[in-house]
Amino acid sequence: MGGGKFLHLVLFVIIAYLFSCKTDNNGYRSEEERTTLRNITDSIEQMAPNALRLCDSMMTQAKDSFTFYDYFLLKGKHYLISESNDTSLHFSAKTKAFAEKQPESPRRNGLLAKSLAIEAATDYVFRRNNENTIKTNYNAYLLAMRSDIIDFSPEIAANLADAYTMANNLPEAAKWYRRALFLVDSLQLPERKNISLYMGLAQIYTNLEDFTSAEYFYKQTDKHFDRIKLNMQLYFLNNFGNMYYYKKDYPKALEVFKRMENHLHANKCNNIIDVYLCRINLADVYLNLDSTEAALKYINDAEDFFIKKNILPAIHYVNTIKIGTAIKEKRYDEVERIMNKEKHERKIKEQNLINIRDRYLTEYYKATDNYKKAYEIFSKATAASDSAMHNKMGMRASEIMQKFTEDTLKLNHAIEISKKDADLYKTSTTLWLMAFVVLLLSTCLGASVVYTKNKKATAQIKMLNLKMENIRQRITPHFVFNILNAEIGKQNNEQKTDGLYKLSRLIRANLDLSCRMYITLSEELDFVQRFVELKNSMLDNKIKFSMNIDSNVEPDKIMIPSMFIQLLVENSIKHGFKNTIKEKRLDINISGRPRGTIIAVTDNGTGFDIRNFNNKTGKNGLDIIRKTIMIINQDKRENARIKMNIQNVKNGNEISGCTVELYIPQKIKLTNII
Repeated sequence: MGGGKFLHLVLFVIIAYLFSCKTDNNGYRSEEERTTLRNITDSIEQMAPNALRLCDSMMTQAKDSFTFYDYFLLKGKHYLISESNDTSLHFSAKTKAFAEKQPESPRRNGLLAKSLAIEAATDYVFRRNNENTIKTNYNAYLLAMRSDIIDFSPEIAANLADAYTMANNLPEAAKWYRRALFLVDSLQLPERKNISLYMGLAQIYTNLEDFTSAEYFYKQTDKHFDRIKLNMQLYFLNNFGNMYYYKKDYPKALEVFKRMENHLHANKCNNIIDVYLCRINLADVYLNLDSTEAALKYINDAEDFFIKKNILPAIHYVNTIKIGTAIKEKRYDEVERIMNKEKHERKIKEQNLINIRDRYLTEYYKATDNYKKAYEIFSKATAASDSAMHNKMGMRASEIMQKFTEDTLKLNHAIEISKKDADLYKTSTTLWLMAFVVLLLSTCLGASVVYTKNKKATAQIKMLNLKMENIRQRITPHFVFNILNAEIGKQNNEQKTDGLYKLSRLIRANLDLSCRMYITLSEELDFVQRFVELKNSMLDNKIKFSMNIDSNVEPDKIMIPSMFIQLLVENSIKHGFKNTIKEKRLDINISGRPRGTIIAVTDNGTGFDIRNFNNKTGKNGLDIIRKTIMIINQDKRENARIKMNIQNVKNGNEISGCTVELYIPQKIKLTNII
């Protein structure tokens, strides 16, 4: 959202203020009514035992129909998060029918917005029609922004983001989460509202397989676990466990899901949907930890519930885990039976559930020597991976521009939503003057921010262009990757097929890492190890390769720009060992320093000759690294800069190799991660 949209939003809220002054007594609730409604809403969300009784009591005492339907709709929210989820539609439909018959007013819009939000949430829970969920949430958001419950708009924006995440439209999902954060800040809502939104961003990063960023946001949220409501605690634990599952860190996933199971038990949540979601997640984790007995126990506990509620994605997931256990126990007839039973059922659209099923089916087809089917699944997964890669690149580009414009979106708490009654009508002239002042100040502020941030934004855009240049230079391996896939399908020799699969996965890993600005040192070294092994097999193992890491270095906790070490290693093999017949040695030595890490790549090749270095010959390696370092180091203090030093190794007066040394500061600013 740009500066112009910001000004329109301010004007829109002020006009809504003025409009509200002309409404009847149903235009706004009193402060006492708002406080009572807020307290009972908290009781509903915390699933307090007396919550429904409180709603019934308030409905009996209701002074008007609006108040009656406020609490009538709250009962629907109770059923949404309890066992009888479908019942909530009855409450939302009746409230919606009442509200639509009322004349336009802020209170009418608020009631209608809440009824639409519950309708959309019910569709979301049962995965019925995601396009309709998005549309309904968007209409609820527009109504909330013209209502007396504008402080409810961040929650609707977050629901809309969840729906876009389900549709695999991650850039749009991120936009709505950030809009929700912006509204929480501008409306001066409690900090716990931000915490739940950070969980949403963490979920997006999980879907992008950026597990470093996802884990960061989840751990930040976990620090405030006791401050969020029960339903959000369960949502957090479920997604936190899923993040470790997709990361394939199954012991940590088990730890989080067991924590969720204990939390459900401690809060006496015995028969709600979260209980059964937790059980199927535990079943899948146990399956991946080779404990099929525990997996079957948990899946049998959950299956009847999802069949009774007809939640098709969950039923599909249950069958997936049954397929996985059958494969583990080599009961291949059972796999065929489950798949034949599903043939006439509606196809699911959740990509994550499809990926999990495909992973187990790949094992099944390999175990039954059906390599053609295994290859078909592999090709489908590759297409999905390419789609995810486009999402990643779009997400990264939008984040750069988002961070540039974010400061101009700050209202600095200029939206004041407090007492709204008939007396405000008399102050309309003052409000119009305030609107003019806000517009003028906002214009000046926007111009100032644009001027001061322009240099930083330019550097970030240069960084993006450099990354694109790096990716473009990998068009050749991408082309080779596609050709290689075609050749895999033609192979009948299992040994050759496995070898080609390894090469294909290496190229895919190369493309994936090159799309991320920063990765862990551990990920980079793992890729380099596989790269050198592959190169060595092509050179009949003529390169003696070693990797030494000091004991005080923790590779999993050190972030570096992606592909730096790989480019140096590739440069040594391509240029350093060119035209040499002696034994080839390549060493990577990593040592810790008080404020950073030293990474040294040493070869015993022909050395580095600055006279032969130019943009054409060095572009594929050292030039890329130098330009990246130059942009990263811009406006940084000396001790926070990345440094590179190239030095020839000498034996007497003769050059006997070359060492390239990188210094990575400990507190490198990860502008493209968070």
